[in-house]
Amino acid sequence: MMQLNEFAEQVLSAGVREKADGDFSAWTATIHKNNGTAFVGITTSGTEDQAQPVVYLDGYYNMFIHSQISIKEVSDTVYDVIMKHMNYVPDIKVEDLMNWERMKSKICVKLINAEQNMKLLADMPHRFYLDFAVVYYIKISENEDELETIDVKNNYLDTWGISEDELYKTGMGNMESSNQVFFKNMKEILPLWLQKGAEPPFPMYVLTNASRHYGASVLLLKRELLKISQSIGNMIILPSSLHELIVLPENQYTGDCEACAEMVRDVNASVVLPEDYLSNHVYTYSRDTQELKIAA
Repeated sequence: MMQLNEFAEQVLSAGVREKADGDFSAWTATIHKNNGTAFVGITTSGTEDQAQPVVYLDGYYNMFIHSQISIKEVSDTVYDVIMKHMNYVPDIKVEDLMNWERMKSKICVKLINAEQNMKLLADMPHRFYLDFAVVYYIKISENEDELETIDVKNNYLDTWGISEDELYKTGMGNMESSNQVFFKNMKEILPLWLQKGAEPPFPMYVLTNASRHYGASVLLLKRELLKISQSIGNMIILPSSLHELIVLPENQYTGDCEACAEMVRDVNASVVLPEDYLSNHVYTYSRDTQELKIAA
């Protein structure tokens, strides 16, 4: 069976380079991401004021090996995506990236698993919180389906002339001022056909941000956690993924944290994408002490 790297080279040579006809250079690249995951794609030289686009091929490869798409069809699609990017006028240009005053309103924070990402963290400004690492990204654009970002690297701080502490305060200030915490009973957001089943013995809530991109970062918003606990009491918090959390009112949950942790591990192993994994732990939040801690 054709391997992914060979598939990428064939897609590149089967049409992308031929169609480019010297207008741009293209080559294959392996991009390392969260939790030790790596993705193979095709990237280009772009233009002087644009970041290099990467079109990932892993999904296309899966379709190809199941005879759902041909290499030519993939090549045509990749070329179209590249051209769309070439014609896109970015919100952030290279000279903007070098300027802290222009960038600081776009700084965001996200939580990732610390242990799983020690190699990535070596090149990223960060701080530790429980079993998480707090890292930073620049939000370029966002819509319902896609978030375009650039991860902040250590050398950015030298260019901007700031410390990690200032970066953290800026990212947190941006998140706090956006006022976009999403907290709803899970039943309210389920499709109607799923709401017709048996009523669960205790309420379950979804906690994330309005965009539901990297929504687990709301755990850093102490005032929001306190506000929620004033409504439902002490909380048990399950990390669904990097993007959202499940909250159970401790005084209504009939099981224990170990049972919750087992459920989290099962979901992480069977449902959550490897790059979206956050943690196998379960957390509790006390309304009285205003403390978030690992419970299991």
